[in-house]
Amino acid sequence: MSGRPLPQRYKIVQGGGPAAGAIAGDYVSLKNCHRFYAIVSGTKGDGTAITLTPQRATDVAGTNVGALGATVQIWSNADTATTDTLVRQANALNFATAADANPLMVVFQIDPASLGETGGGVPYDVVRVNKTTAGHANDRFSIVYLLDMRYEQATPPSAIVD
Repeated sequence: MSGRPLPQRYKIVQGGGPAAGAIAGDYVSLKNCHRFYAIVSGTKGDGTAITLTPQRATDVAGTNVGALGATVQIWSNADTATTDTLVRQANALNFATAADANPLMVVFQIDPASLGETGGGVPYDVVRVNKTTAGHANDRFSIVYLLDMRYEQATPPSAIVD
């Protein structure tokens, strides 16, 4: 176990929110990391189910944005008010929550090597996660990205530029 501080091992980026309604997550480049985590946390304002969807692109401007090319690992805690346990879900391209009003947390793990490339050979090396369902006006959700960096350093390189 390394004694290095979390910000030297992981690039931590605010991906979106806190906000009500749909959230279009910010794009981040995975060029300098070997594993990406998106943590979505929030409270639904009513019993509306919501859908969380990762997407891939070829640059941080959102060029060639689309669905992931392979399913990803997902964990969720359907009621953070009563437990702190994340439960492994089936691999999928997105995640739909239950139709309840519980506070929740969902974690996506993405391997940058699984993103593939366009038909023209341009690599998909950028991702974002969206809350694609508007939900309720009283929803409050945030998205935080953790990029597990290839090389630990005092100041990891920016992930919001190509």
